[in-house]
Amino acid sequence: MWLLNDPQVILEVNCASCPEPDLRDFRPLLHRGILFDQATAEMVLRQRKLFQAPAVDVRLGCSTRNCHAYDVFVSGVAMMIASNTWESELKALTRVEDRKWLEDNSIVVTVGSLPLWLERQEGEESVGV
Repeated sequence: MWLLNDPQVILEVNCASCPEPDLRDFRPLLHRGILFDQATAEMVLRQRKLFQAPAVDVRLGCSTRNCHAYDVFVSGVAMMIASNTWESELKALTRVEDRKWLEDNSIVVTVGSLPLWLERQEGEESVGV
């Protein structure tokens, strides 16, 4: 089973080593979810307004002159983070308030070494978990 039942409605964003996610490809009439691949706890903390998904536009791409700034409307959009280091990053945060905010505003699903798919039996289609 696909997440949200349709892979086309999820925007995958590579967040490895980036200070903020690039959501310029986000289409609010198409995407019902955003997968932030390898997002860090620090990135989420820097972009709290985005991850709180308020019912207003969120400005991203800000710079000194804002020549690359753009707005996104993400209210009601499912936001998922895939990370290999999330739990260790939480433990390493120096500000207790930051750790508490992340813990209070997220649901962590630890996958461990289990596969995220079911093997196809003869005559069946593969099914994602």
